[in-house]
Amino acid sequence: MKIPMALWPRLMPLLDQALDQPADQREAWLRQQALDEETAQALRQLLAERDELEDGSFMAALPPLSHPDAMASESSAASSPSAGTATGGGSQSGLFAGDMLGPYRLIKPLGQGGMSVVWLAERDDGQIRRQVALKMPHAGPGQALLAERMRRERDILASLEHRHIARLYDVGTGPQGLPFMVLEYVEGLPLPTYCDEHKLGIHERLQLFLQVLSAVQYAHTKLVLHRDLKPSNILVNEQGEVKLLDFGIAKLIKGSETGAAPSTELTQHSGHVLTPDYAAPEQIAGQPLTTASDVYALGVILFELLTGQRPYRLPRGTRGALEEAILATDPRRPSQVWQDADVQTHHMSAATITDLAEHYKTSPRRLSQLLKGDLDVIVATALQKQAARRYATAEAFAQDIQHHLAKEPIAAQPDSRWYRTRKYVQRHAWALSAVGAVVVALSVGLGVALWQAQQARQEAAKANAIKDFLVGLFENGDVEQPDALRKRQQTVEQLLVNSAHALGTQLKDQPQVRVELQGVVGGLLHNLAITDEAIKLRKQRVAQLEAIGAPVAERAQALRDLADSLDARGDTVGARKNLEKGLEQCHQTNMQPAAVCWGLQVARGQMYVLAREVDHAQQLIEPAVNALRLEKPHSSQMADALVAMGDVLSQRNDVEHSFALYEEAMAIREKLWGATSVRLARERYALGMSLWQVLRLAQADKELNSAWKVMSAAIGEDHVSAALIELQLGRLRVFVRSPSEGRPLIEHASSVILASAGTADPRWVFDAYFVRGTEALLDGRIGDAGVWLERAEAMRSKLGESLADDGGVDLIFAWYLDDAGHHEQARKQLHEVRARLLPRFGEDHPYIQRIDDTILSSYLIEGQPNQAINLLRQRGIHSIGEGGGDVATYIALGRYQEAAKAIEPQWRSVLQKARNEQYLLAIYQTYDQMGRIQLGLHDCKTARQYFGTAIRLLQHGYAYNPYLAMTRARYGQSLICTGDAQGAAIQLDMADRAFRMQPALSEHFKRPLYELRRQLYPQ
Repeated sequence: MKIPMALWPRLMPLLDQALDQPADQREAWLRQQALDEETAQALRQLLAERDELEDGSFMAALPPLSHPDAMASESSAASSPSAGTATGGGSQSGLFAGDMLGPYRLIKPLGQGGMSVVWLAERDDGQIRRQVALKMPHAGPGQALLAERMRRERDILASLEHRHIARLYDVGTGPQGLPFMVLEYVEGLPLPTYCDEHKLGIHERLQLFLQVLSAVQYAHTKLVLHRDLKPSNILVNEQGEVKLLDFGIAKLIKGSETGAAPSTELTQHSGHVLTPDYAAPEQIAGQPLTTASDVYALGVILFELLTGQRPYRLPRGTRGALEEAILATDPRRPSQVWQDADVQTHHMSAATITDLAEHYKTSPRRLSQLLKGDLDVIVATALQKQAARRYATAEAFAQDIQHHLAKEPIAAQPDSRWYRTRKYVQRHAWALSAVGAVVVALSVGLGVALWQAQQARQEAAKANAIKDFLVGLFENGDVEQPDALRKRQQTVEQLLVNSAHALGTQLKDQPQVRVELQGVVGGLLHNLAITDEAIKLRKQRVAQLEAIGAPVAERAQALRDLADSLDARGDTVGARKNLEKGLEQCHQTNMQPAAVCWGLQVARGQMYVLAREVDHAQQLIEPAVNALRLEKPHSSQMADALVAMGDVLSQRNDVEHSFALYEEAMAIREKLWGATSVRLARERYALGMSLWQVLRLAQADKELNSAWKVMSAAIGEDHVSAALIELQLGRLRVFVRSPSEGRPLIEHASSVILASAGTADPRWVFDAYFVRGTEALLDGRIGDAGVWLERAEAMRSKLGESLADDGGVDLIFAWYLDDAGHHEQARKQLHEVRARLLPRFGEDHPYIQRIDDTILSSYLIEGQPNQAINLLRQRGIHSIGEGGGDVATYIALGRYQEAAKAIEPQWRSVLQKARNEQYLLAIYQTYDQMGRIQLGLHDCKTARQYFGTAIRLLQHGYAYNPYLAMTRARYGQSLICTGDAQGAAIQLDMADRAFRMQPALSEHFKRPLYELRRQLYPQ
């Protein structure tokens, strides 16, 4: 019986209920439902097909299993005769290349498994064209159960929206009533293959693995177990982004107080066709599954990433032997694999072993050393036989890897005091993320003091004082204390604040101990952005050091620390005063010690850099560079000085020399801190921003992306410090590539920053508002841009001079005002900022020229070309820049021959540079200008080509972008000119629709539309 299409919506929920009944009770359950005869007969047919699935007989008719459902890699396994050819003939679902399923045209099969076939397809209905993966269950016996499995996968995927999970785009119904899913098409390699082919080291592999953990944790928060995690379901694309695939046997966690997912018969039988290589012991034993089951599979994958092998060494290679090992045998440690490799005990030649290690760009012996300790413990924890002893969540798993990368103690490590002390000494200064961090930092001082106590009685007294302070601090959480429960649940921030308050009153008879602890706790408060408390404590420390007559080195460094915290709060005046006070003390000692004193001078010079007072900055920074080259050439202070000098040269437009200094500084820092250090990530961020200022856009993207990945791996994607980098990376990509590429980064980063608005630096909140507004403006969402930019403007008025002033913010505000039709207000703002910056920069500086270009553009778009001509005469400069300069003026005046003559010498080089830097906006503007010139010269065919290219550059963004609509109207004019009135009418309709969606726009956007309408429908 063929089941009618109209019956399927009613049948699917009934089938779901029936499958949840014990097999011997289903018929009785069915009779109780009082179904009509047609529905009951169809449901009995589906249940009978389930019996075929149960005994496995239908599997004989299916093609061999090879990479099931791996959407991004073509299957190389031979298909059965009934399945057609591997090159795209038929399939079990009766599909052929070229067939249409709804709006999707099939291109070629990507892979077939026991459950489904996956096709590469393309939407072909005149809307957005993109390649997708189209997945459909096989037709034939058992198809209803396979369809049911796919329905569950569809429902699960519909609830999952995560950057590392392949997206569900669409659903539909194909031949024989079979459902299909349209999924994101991922071109990539399985995770281990990608790592090996790119010869990634251990740190890089761990950073990729953190993306996997992020995706799995997200699924778990949506109450979804994957249950089939394995490398073929984890692909990495060319950009190094992980995508998790195939939720075909995923299970919703519901209806269980234990958080376990009881299997229905459908999922039980699906499980029997899986390989057990990545299955947890409870999965092999048929017991209920929890999130820890996915954690086990992740542990096997991590083992494979770190060693190229599986955890179990089997005496025989059967499935039964593997299941026995999973249930009863302890897995090897990852480091043991490479130890075995050294002594050649696992039947591999030395050449083969060396080749394997070459995938990691190191030797077997070095790999063993890298894996010993933390990584052995992390993997062993994930692979525990008992689920309760594993990491409870993927997030806990990820946190330990992040702690390892940051050289912090891991949770799975025994809490030995000396283990934690060793970790603290190794790690770089950065914000700590657990209450234990306070114990770590303070215990270092305690441990060192105890060691010194063996050397002198005075040091023993210091050790006892530190110990007493620590004991008193943590006795507040003793069960005998009032309100003990609340105190024991304190966060790290609360504990640090309490310790800061205690240091204000305690240890007065031990001043040296007190200032040491003030330094440690103050640094932690500063790094955790608890800025007000950091300032209070650092002020106390400065006063205490002066009172006891501490050496200049200690007093000067304390003043530098206080200045850093004041600057973080936005108190630039207070920061400057403390730096100058520290420099006064250094001058009394002839700038000794060099590292501290010259570092202070560089910090003061950097404040001049931020204020754009280049001469004053160079007077301080250049001598520091020369002195540190002699005294501390490989120090972090030397690197700071080189970067500061690079910033000075950058402001003087000496781009090549500034970039050379940046590279020299980064080489010093990488040698000092390591390639994956968060300190290096922060400096890469600063370098990326400097490169952006001088329009080294591709290199800026590279540095910012590297900084963001390292920071996210070390402290998590949802930490505000990682979000700050992500925000600027997204902003750059909005300018350079397209709003659609930058928007996801900006939206995530701004949500993290704004969630902490109450405690975060207000400049960060301003940045979040401003970047959201900039992205909306570039995407053509003018109303949204106004909302965000008005919030940013309100913040700016409160922040005052603590914001850097280079005119860039004013240019964006003026751009918005012009687009919204407030031209006079835009020019007023630009003239004010020009008057403010001109004495600092001079007429020839790029900042001043950009402001003039924007004023010029404002006159032109309002329809005042004569005012624009006057401005050009005042400048005496003819250039082709962001505003178009004299070219735009000639176009506005209709003097197209002169416009062509002005643009000809430079447009190709401008376009080539924009392409090299992937500067989408500049490419669009160039093509649009060329199209307007050719249209004015009546070379309509060439104009049509230029406008068509400009449209393609913008059409993947916001559909109602007024710039896109304006170019469509001009494109329509070129179509009329070449005899295509019908095509012109289509462009008119699309442009008109865009303007109706955003009515509050400047009239200049609509002028081409009015002209097109006049040409199409003359009165």
